[in-house]
Amino acid sequence: MMLSWTCLYLFIWVAQYHFQDLASYPVLLWITLTMSLVWHLRWFIRYRFSIPGHCLLDMLAAIFCNCCSLSQMARHVFYYR
Repeated sequence: MMLSWTCLYLFIWVAQYHFQDLASYPVLLWITLTMSLVWHLRWFIRYRFSIPGHCLLDMLAAIFCNCCSLSQMARHVFYYR
């Protein structure tokens, strides 16, 4: 069973808050980079294929539903041809 990205973000945020450990900063950095990469990729696909939408919705999808966003983008690009 696949762990949702949202649960992972929430878990790391709670662990960071409670333990105040420096070891979790690289993990938070990694999560931030992946979210921003997915956000930029969603924007680029919307721009490239002239898909209407809003940048804020792309950001929310990248933060709270990362796996769903990647799946949706892959499906759209695959079926475009």
